[in-house]
Amino acid sequence: MSDDRLTDNDRPQLNRRSCLRTAGTVATALGTGSLLSGMATATEIHLGEEGLQEGDDAGAYLANHIGDNREIVIPAGTYQYSTRAFTRGHSSGYADLVVRGEGEFGDVVFEHRDGYSFSEVIAASGGDVLVDNIIWRGVAGGNGNITVRAHGDDEVTLRRIARPDGNHDSGEGVFVRPRHAGVANFEHCWLENFPDNGLYGSAPGGSNGSDGAINVTGGLYKNNNIANIRVGGSNSTIEGATVVLTDQQRGLWGSSRAVNMRGIWIREGTASNGHDIAIRDCDVYNELPYASIEINPRNGGGSGVVENTRVYNEADNPAINHRGGDWSGRENHATGSGNLRIETGTNNCEGSQCDMASDVPRAPIGDRGESPSTSEHPEMEPHLVTFITTEDAPRSEYRFIADGPIEPLTDSPYDSPSGNAVAATSNYVIERDDDRYGAEGSSGNGFGDAFEVYGAITEARVDSPDMVIELDGDRVDADELVERTKPEEKDDDENGGDNDETEGSDDTDEDSSPPDDEQSDSDDDSLSNVIMVDGSESDDVSQYVLTVSGELERSEAHTSIVNEGLAWDTLPSNVSGDRAIGVVGQGTDGYRYSGNVISVEVRGNAALHIDRE
Repeated sequence: MSDDRLTDNDRPQLNRRSCLRTAGTVATALGTGSLLSGMATATEIHLGEEGLQEGDDAGAYLANHIGDNREIVIPAGTYQYSTRAFTRGHSSGYADLVVRGEGEFGDVVFEHRDGYSFSEVIAASGGDVLVDNIIWRGVAGGNGNITVRAHGDDEVTLRRIARPDGNHDSGEGVFVRPRHAGVANFEHCWLENFPDNGLYGSAPGGSNGSDGAINVTGGLYKNNNIANIRVGGSNSTIEGATVVLTDQQRGLWGSSRAVNMRGIWIREGTASNGHDIAIRDCDVYNELPYASIEINPRNGGGSGVVENTRVYNEADNPAINHRGGDWSGRENHATGSGNLRIETGTNNCEGSQCDMASDVPRAPIGDRGESPSTSEHPEMEPHLVTFITTEDAPRSEYRFIADGPIEPLTDSPYDSPSGNAVAATSNYVIERDDDRYGAEGSSGNGFGDAFEVYGAITEARVDSPDMVIELDGDRVDADELVERTKPEEKDDDENGGDNDETEGSDDTDEDSSPPDDEQSDSDDDSLSNVIMVDGSESDDVSQYVLTVSGELERSEAHTSIVNEGLAWDTLPSNVSGDRAIGVVGQGTDGYRYSGNVISVEVRGNAALHIDRE
């Protein structure tokens, strides 16, 4: 694939990456409320009070205190990890146990050495188990994983759990045992770079499985071999997850590794197992030659639905490949340069006009970044800044830096000329470094992103002529976006120039205006030239920037629309002194001007006509 995305050298340069990756609402509240809701009263053990300090072996401290009916709290910090923390096997498990890290996702990090034979078993028996807010860092070795099992009516929940560095040998990120019979929940987790499945949760749906449910909510599953997410038990769900395939990880796994990196894989399903599975509102972004979503139960059974899911596909495999089981679908979207066929259901969308999948998760994920504080804003009316694409535009990218907070708008302030929402979706990042804020993102197909900016914009850029910028409702280019948001400079004479202003005022009044006849001639000749941008013979939308040495204003007499034009023709141009910025579809935009034409930039097939008198 030809990678037309921005390089690191092109991006806004901020020293400390602290990014916000959000869109809409998150189904599960993160880090709020009691983690023991519904459990028996537990004994709380704070490991900081037990002597745990940064750099200590957190696994050893957990192993010494873990047990039933306990809530174990790990203070925020970075710790060594060289001892298995959960000491019971999957057949016995724990009852009513919470292990949670304090703070935001990413504040508690366990670091193990590269090549460490990682193995933890998290099982529930006779009560529920919750493990929340831990990132394991380090490239694992061997065949180890996090093994999960819930007995009977019990639940195991892994919330904000991350293993982003993967394994260079043969292990999974998480493996759910075949005898899992309860419910396993994976909420806003992050699994990346594993050679043998990221989340391997399909075994309970097989012929020898206990058909326990797997629920995946949000999170990031990226560049895992075999499958990024793999579920199989009846009533399992995958909702709001972001799945990304962009790197075959040859440097990590070696050139001899057999690679087949599916996005979401439904591999199990029998006459009794693997029924009523749902894949909803997910983003699968695939730049590799492998299956994005593959439904291929080995026993040909099972059932489910895929709905409201977006796939960006560059592979020859269908975007949603249905090869067995009773599956349906609706309102799914496929874009990209590969096979866009959706083989489940009806009322789907295939092609460039459809919604694009994001490669960015919707909620902050671990130490990838945390939300910039937006609790305090300068006392000012924020600027409304929008980035809007033309109707059939491919993915177009933008970026800008401001000296004040940037707030994404998830409710559209207005629609684009194509009739689509202009609101911040999941395809954007907001970064903060002290008092500098940066935003970058992408949109396409007539959609756009919208932000409120509390300060001046110091840098801005878009990478495609198919994307336009609007500032407080006015069409601007990147340079004018910066210029018009600059703070007003105080007049040096404001408080000390009284003598200069009044001295010789009589002479100034006498000579301030030319004779009447001279003034009249100036008015007649000031805007005698005409320039027109003519799109009437083109089916495309053209953008233009005109600059003259004198003054310039819109001329309705020289402006027209052919056959009711396009939606873009209804947008007002932005005229400011000597410059005009606009968009023309099936019509002509005309201007009168004085002086000479300094520069003309037309992006598109519109013609240019200049008439000088």
